Amino acid sequence: MSFTRSDQIYQELRGDILSLKLAPGTELKLQELADRLLVSKSPIRDALQQLKSEGLVDIWPQSGTRVSLIDLSQVEVERLLRTTLEQEAVRAFCRKPDERALTQMRFLIEEQRWAAGQNAYLRFLQLDDAFHQQIFVGCGLGRFWDILQSQLGNYQRVRILSFEEPEVVPAVVESHKKLLRVLEEKNLDEALRLESGHVRKLDSELGPLMQLFPGYFTNTKR
Repeated sequence: MSFTRSDQIYQELRGDILSLKLAPGTELKLQELADRLLVSKSPIRDALQQLKSEGLVDIWPQSGTRVSLIDLSQVEVERLLRTTLEQEAVRAFCRKPDERALTQMRFLIEEQRWAAGQNAYLRFLQLDDAFHQQIFVGCGLGRFWDILQSQLGNYQRVRILSFEEPEVVPAVVESHKKLLRVLEEKNLDEALRLESGHVRKLDSELGPLMQLFPGYFTNTKR
């Protein structure tokens, strides 16, 4: 599968938005992007339209383009989507745990420890995702994971913001250790409970995050 320059720009800008390198509300100027990326405006426009379709940028004709604020109503929708698909993957995985996936998950936990010690939050998020991806891959639902990742723009940005809270990253590592253990034991009920709790932990983190970064959020009435 070949990628156009527009596809490459889309991936680069999307990564910058999800990592908060481009913070919510940041103005995106076509000429500045063209100069930085050494391309014409046309592929940038195409990439921005794709990002708009995912709710990651807002485009106002004649007015400008900005990185979308984090929409709390969409955080809820995206979290529900992830919970639903991931619990189905956990059920399938527990029926027949994949040893290669379990081995990779053990390795990823150790890598997470390293990233946490370095305060490398973007790397930690990537490793967090890689850990959960193994559940999908290990039960033959890897394509579901790929689809899921294209739908979580608001949720992902809240996750990386949450890493600024000092207790969050160590708690994620411990949660992964417990989840790995119960998956090894084929303990479906406990695996589902841990998975649900892991995703729902953002509930308690959103309030402090909204106080720390009030300009990053929209639809704040919950």
